[in-house]
Amino acid sequence: IRPSPRITGYRNKCEFTIGHNIDGHICVGFVGGRFAANEHFVVPVDTCDNISAHMKRIVGAFEKLVLESGESPFNEFERKGVWKMLSIREFGSDVMMIV
Repeated sequence: IRPSPRITGYRNKCEFTIGHNIDGHICVGFVGGRFAANEHFVVPVDTCDNISAHMKRIVGAFEKLVLESGESPFNEFERKGVWKMLSIREFGSDVMMIV
């Protein structure tokens, strides 16, 4: 087994949840907490080493778009809201698919 030469920014596809962070502010990132215990929040990607700087910039820009839209993120418990998920796939140095 040989280790990968890339130890940071190695994920080329991620699905980000759009919701609220632990402080209740709108956030785009990864799900945290325990869904069964009704502890459901989104963790920001700022300190995640496994995603690229390009992906982090897109997540930040999309979070700004969500905030400026005036529409609320989807709430799993109430089944209400507009924004739910952001998928990003990197294909190379400057080619991405954003859904």
